[in-house]
Amino acid sequence: MAPSSQGLPDAAMIVAGVEQLARGEFFGAVWLDEQLVVTHKLGALADFVPVGDPVTSSIVVLIGHEERLLALEAGNDALNIPNVSFVGSDGPGVRLNVSVCRCADRAGFIVLLGRVLSADVRDLVLEDEIRKRRIADAELARINARLEEFAYVISHDLKAPLRALRYLVGDVQDALTRKRVDAAGARAALDGVKVQVQRMSNMLVGLLEYSRVGREQDAVEPVDTAQLADEIIGSVGAPPSFTIRRDGEWPVFPTVRVPLDVVLRNLIENAVKHHDRAEGFVTVTAVPGDGHVVFSITDDGAGIPAEWQEAIFEPFRRMSDEPSADSSGIGLALVRRTVEMVGGRIEVRSDAPRQRGSTFLVTWPSHLTR
Repeated sequence: MAPSSQGLPDAAMIVAGVEQLARGEFFGAVWLDEQLVVTHKLGALADFVPVGDPVTSSIVVLIGHEERLLALEAGNDALNIPNVSFVGSDGPGVRLNVSVCRCADRAGFIVLLGRVLSADVRDLVLEDEIRKRRIADAELARINARLEEFAYVISHDLKAPLRALRYLVGDVQDALTRKRVDAAGARAALDGVKVQVQRMSNMLVGLLEYSRVGREQDAVEPVDTAQLADEIIGSVGAPPSFTIRRDGEWPVFPTVRVPLDVVLRNLIENAVKHHDRAEGFVTVTAVPGDGHVVFSITDDGAGIPAEWQEAIFEPFRRMSDEPSADSSGIGLALVRRTVEMVGGRIEVRSDAPRQRGSTFLVTWPSHLTR
């Protein structure tokens, strides 16, 4: 028997029908990669799902099902969550059936969002508060992890000068209790005690400054950044063999002057203090952008290897094994925390040891309000 002219639709008809249903907000589709990150979407019902983010950041009902999703097999296997009511800041939204299955080629997943046409199924209400709680929990976990690492670093590094003091005091006692008093040895050991005491004092002062960031509210005021940079450059005490040049377009904008001073001063002083040569060149640049100003401090020093480019922002972490008595060891940690407290970011760029030099980039918001 010949097939009826009203048999199965062809591919073009199917595609047209799917697109019409998607435009009519009857269903939406979201495609995910193997890391459950959104790569594509279709239909108005999927408009709230951002491409490039993990799917759990928008379809939060999938939180906790990640292992189940990754274990899905291509075919009839699927994760179905019916009658999900999405509630936003504007009140109750649509109720959707959420289904997830693996793509046939196992190259990812597809999430189908279908409008619920019946209210007989038990509602699963997901409010914005759930998402806020999830974000808060993740932030708390991140803070706790950093606090644990911070506590370990502090306990380890503060023990070093105390241990050195114990040995030096022993050397003083030995020098003074010999039959023939070793005055020179005692004086040398006492000089070492002074160095370690100063080192400990600087570390404690640095910790105090670090802990105060964000607790004290600085007034927002118009700041002439060119004038501020010139004041810092003129006061860092760079040797005559060093050249510090200010370049770029330095704006006047409302911000917190003291935190910005702390950031620029530390970075410029570090560029001079940690240079490995008697002569050096430092360029300080400002480039205004859309809602921010990018400050860059570039030097021609030895550079910072890739494995150190994150560690240097932790308290008391130094590339050199030799501690400095006149340094708190917390300067870059203080800089990063200060930048982050105003909503900015900092990064370092260096290709050491293949190429000399390093650049610190500070993105500072230009519409700061407090």
